[in-house]
Amino acid sequence: MMVERNTLILGILQSLDALRGFNMYWIAGGLSLLLFLIFYLIIDMWQFKEWVFLLMVIGMNPLTIYMADRIINFNSASGFFFGGLIGLFPDSWAPFLNGIAISSIG
Repeated sequence: MMVERNTLILGILQSLDALRGFNMYWIAGGLSLLLFLIFYLIIDMWQFKEWVFLLMVIGMNPLTIYMADRIINFNSASGFFFGGLIGLFPDSWAPFLNGIAISSIG
């Protein structure tokens, strides 16, 4: 069922591309604009700012985030914090859980 749904979506996108010059850049741009407008509405217009402190810190200093990869070894940090928890699951889950652990740390 999932394969048929994905094939249908891909077929629709390919037909739009062939008919109107539609490409994936339009989708990426549209989704980015939509997310920007949603965040603008929630944070600036409705003044719900309590939950976005981490996003504000990251947004204020992108150079630090860029350089953090050169300073912090995220693989060893995720192993230190989540290694025991990841060891409880089957080995086939290890790459997936490592990805989540690295994403949550860095």
